[in-house]
Amino acid sequence: MKKALGILGGMGPMATVDLFHKIVAMTDAACDNDHMRIYIDCNAAIPDRTAAILSGGRDPMPYMRESLQKLLSCGAELIIMPCNTAHFFLPRLQAESPVPFLSMPAETYRADLEGVIRGLQARGADYFILGCTELPLAFAALKLSCPAVDPTSELARAAILQCGYQVRA
Repeated sequence: MKKALGILGGMGPMATVDLFHKIVAMTDAACDNDHMRIYIDCNAAIPDRTAAILSGGRDPMPYMRESLQKLLSCGAELIIMPCNTAHFFLPRLQAESPVPFLSMPAETYRADLEGVIRGLQARGADYFILGCTELPLAFAALKLSCPAVDPTSELARAAILQCGYQVRA
């Protein structure tokens, strides 16, 4: 079933335009009628998200909440925001929304991590050391199946053995 998209925009206005342009350009549509319905609330008056996060600036949530409500009243069934920083507030917005949001950082992370792995495999890598302690969590969340060494698991295994216990097979 096709859904109506809501863009909670204005943070900044040109980012909203860029996102809308990319959606239209990337949609496989033979004619105008093949494009999705998109509602855009481009509210440039939303207070600066960085200032709110870092230095106690004005809270953007009341403005973002108002934009969300307008998109919902139009009939949006999926919400996106073209501002990475605004995603700091996504858990609070999602908790107030009966429709899902897509997270730009999460989608970017998924495509950057999977792309990096494919690129490294194309260059001959056949095994990955998940050196950053967040990578095993990402691998699990994305259900990646390439061979990898999880340093956290190796540390746990060594600690179990060093304490005289057996590691479960």
